[in-house]
Amino acid sequence: PGTRRLGPRRRRCDAGALSDLYRDPPFAWRFPGAGRRVHRIFRGNVLRVTHDREAALLEANLSAPKWNRSTVVSSDHHFLKAVLCNAGVRASGLFPPDALEAQRAVGAYLLRPAPGVAAATTDALEVAGGCAVGVHLRKKGDDWSADNIWPRLREMVRARPGGLLVGADGPSTWLKRKIEELAKRDGVAVVAAAPSRAGPAVDALVENYLLAACAALIPTRPSTFFSVAAVRASAREDVRAVVACPQAAAQASPFDGRPVPCLFEPTCPAAGAALPPAQFERGSVVDYKPHSGQQQQEKRYATPANTSSARRVYAELGRSVAHLPPPPTAHDAAALVSDVVSHKYGLAVLGGRVFARRGLASKSLEHVRILLDATRRRGVRNVVVAHDSSADGSCQRADAGEGRALPTTLIAKRRGTESEPCGVLVPNPYWGSYDQTQKRASRLDAAAASRPWESRDPRAFWRGHIREPGAQCQDHKHREAQGQACSREDRRCAGNLARFEGVTLTLRWPRLFDVKASSIHKTWRHAGPLRTRGCAPTGDAAATIPRLDAVVDDEHHAHEVYASYKQLLHFPGSTTGSYSRNLNHLWGTGAAILIWNHSAAEFYYPGLEEGSTHLVVDAATAPRVANRVLEDRALSDRLRAGAAAVRRDLVCPECLATYTAAALAALRAHHGQDAILDDAATLRAALRGANCSGFVKYAAAP
Repeated sequence: PGTRRLGPRRRRCDAGALSDLYRDPPFAWRFPGAGRRVHRIFRGNVLRVTHDREAALLEANLSAPKWNRSTVVSSDHHFLKAVLCNAGVRASGLFPPDALEAQRAVGAYLLRPAPGVAAATTDALEVAGGCAVGVHLRKKGDDWSADNIWPRLREMVRARPGGLLVGADGPSTWLKRKIEELAKRDGVAVVAAAPSRAGPAVDALVENYLLAACAALIPTRPSTFFSVAAVRASAREDVRAVVACPQAAAQASPFDGRPVPCLFEPTCPAAGAALPPAQFERGSVVDYKPHSGQQQQEKRYATPANTSSARRVYAELGRSVAHLPPPPTAHDAAALVSDVVSHKYGLAVLGGRVFARRGLASKSLEHVRILLDATRRRGVRNVVVAHDSSADGSCQRADAGEGRALPTTLIAKRRGTESEPCGVLVPNPYWGSYDQTQKRASRLDAAAASRPWESRDPRAFWRGHIREPGAQCQDHKHREAQGQACSREDRRCAGNLARFEGVTLTLRWPRLFDVKASSIHKTWRHAGPLRTRGCAPTGDAAATIPRLDAVVDDEHHAHEVYASYKQLLHFPGSTTGSYSRNLNHLWGTGAAILIWNHSAAEFYYPGLEEGSTHLVVDAATAPRVANRVLEDRALSDRLRAGAAAVRRDLVCPECLATYTAAALAALRAHHGQDAILDDAATLRAALRGANCSGFVKYAAAP
């Protein structure tokens, strides 16, 4: 009592208990004095092998004293591949050239399951009728929702014979329990063995053999437990086609819908080449953290490269980052950092903390919250940018707009990416944090699942505001007297005019449209003021002005209501005619998406494809297109599948966090900021003379 343990807690290792796990190999394998402390046996003659020393094994002389002694391996079984790929071992011809085949052979020779393990595995598979899908959950916190995962996982299980196996580490037990509850509710067999009297080590080994027996294996985070099972399962060609690089077959993850990447390089590197990175060798579906062999100074986040939509999004990211030339020298990079911090929109991520000017506007404040979330979840490295949260933001410049262009992030480009190449697009602040996006997605999934296509309202639905369309021309009376048109204020007219013409569709085509406004500014009720603003609607739409009261609906409609319609209409924003937050939640409703023709772009728009993800309409084409969606089932099915793919591949919670981190990492690398921001003395020197007034640290709410 009163004492405190200073060293690590020692664990007793009973070598005799290994007989409960494995049969003895055909040689005497136990070292003398198996019960004594390890360091007393080795007496300091120990070589510790970690990931950073695996590469040395490739060309090492393993018979040399340095290697030919007692060894403690502090890496996962990727160490075995380093030994198998050793030049001397390869020359001996002892093992097959295929690393997966060789590892399976070594395992079959040394690690034959004990009779109790084999029997428990067989019994569990017989009870469940086999294993269709095996999932291993690792370090999954409350940012995961079982209700969101289960619909995709259920579909995957039902496509194969057998039940569902869910393996989990301690922090993920809660999620395993919830998924298994949902499986039992829906009549899906859960693959599980009865607890062993021999202890939890036997239970874990049985679960590993069960995982290897599943038709499809799904990882979440890098895990030796999963890798061991995947290597064993790779004896089956269908599994090998997914886990071996290059992949011969694709398999989507039920967690985010993105493809599961290949995991193992089955061939040894060529002479003089480097060993592939440690498990996972090519990254995992979620939360990949690189091991040695990759560049540790930057975290890499795999994009779904075999998804054409994602490739287009990331290609545009690369083009926009490269639009500004990189600083030619370290001095220029330091000066650029100073200019960004001095700018009124300057924003910095330093040491996992976010800094910006005091008194941010609401949208900028929401962006800071997203950055804090991304920094916590994605480990965003030190970076500085100018961020413009306005709907028609532009590339910012130093010296009050008179100096050079700065690395800038924007939430939208009103005239599109081709007309506005400068500036890097990032998610708009209305997506919210990871947790907010996840909860919204779960609610929409449930709402969409509860409303089959046949039972939905066939009309195209929209709700929103129609605001004042800008100021009238100063000389409108003179212009009218001269028969001249009044030039309109595009920023305030375009979006509101589109919305006005949209609500009039309901008055003219009530069978096809339920498009109404929560409020309509009084200007739109009189043709004269609209003409003086250069914002007069077309003749057919103008004729409906006396009946506008019929298309005003001030009732609030939750996002789940949208899932009860077959078609959803999207209009440009009312403030500047740029993006509108309305589109954020439409992709997950199970409806066909109709987008009013406009030029604005958000970060994921390069991944959209008209005719597959949505259809573009205007006042003239909307009735014909809406009717076609209702009459052509193949078209509606294609549009619904395309919209679901957008939600799954481009704007899922993981997608948004990964893209945000990737955009900031790309800006950091392109502008050479690592050399300035990662060294405290260099950063202090760069900021001498910078205007840091009002630059404060922002913290997440507790």
